[in-house]
Amino acid sequence: MVYIPEASLLCRSSSFTFTLQNSCTEGLQIVYVSQQPISDHEWIHTDPVDHMENKRLFNLPVNYRPPSQLGVLIPTTDNIYNADPSHPHPRQHYPISKLLRLTFPVTDFNITLFLRRTNHADHPLCSPYFVTVTEVNNRTSWKVTGTHATPTMDRMRQYFEDSLENNLYNPEGLQISFYGSELFHFRISVIPGVVLCDLVEEVQIYVDEPPLAFPTQQLVNNMAAIILGGLLLVGFLLIYNGVAMPTKSSIKTLLKKHKPTISPTRTQNSTTTQGHE
Repeated sequence: MVYIPEASLLCRSSSFTFTLQNSCTEGLQIVYVSQQPISDHEWIHTDPVDHMENKRLFNLPVNYRPPSQLGVLIPTTDNIYNADPSHPHPRQHYPISKLLRLTFPVTDFNITLFLRRTNHADHPLCSPYFVTVTEVNNRTSWKVTGTHATPTMDRMRQYFEDSLENNLYNPEGLQISFYGSELFHFRISVIPGVVLCDLVEEVQIYVDEPPLAFPTQQLVNNMAAIILGGLLLVGFLLIYNGVAMPTKSSIKTLLKKHKPTISPTRTQNSTTTQGHE
């Protein structure tokens, strides 16, 4: 509060009050927006598809636990998704069981982030709001494969090299490639010092329809090749030897020729013998 003597003819003293707010802006947050947005109604009540008629959402099984680098059936965290209260998993109720679904393989998937404020339009998140990316369930079969590198980002990486446990990325042009399947749960956080808020966003993606594990895919391919080669060899031998390929009519004729018949000769002979007796 600043007092200015003799600044008013009506009052003996006048004052001006200045207020400095040093806190997080109300309603400030970062949000992930898909390139093909899904409305709240579609997310909860419908089953949206893309232009190729592929489902865009995946229904998680009850009490789902994500896989780890040790295997699909060996989760290494206690995180449970789509929990069922009737099963013994206390305080593990995850309210949303639908996640964004992508089909394998997923390469250079764009993570588009926006800065959102109350009563303001969304703005694309850009530098100096550099971010870190972590996987909640400690999965390692993924990698950040794209980001707009700038001299400022390189200097910030060197500055936070000792204090941050994860690498630092520019939210502009952020891309992730997936080398595994099923659920990936990412936590994207803005580095400290940029704003007085903990700006954190979580992105959940379910990678579906992966290829068969080694060596199952190779065995299937080899068996298919052997069967196809056998059919081609049989067809070649039949044609080379002048034997016509069997048709439906020829098969019916063959069956009629070998159909068993009952001859009445024995019955007639037995009747004649009884008459003479």
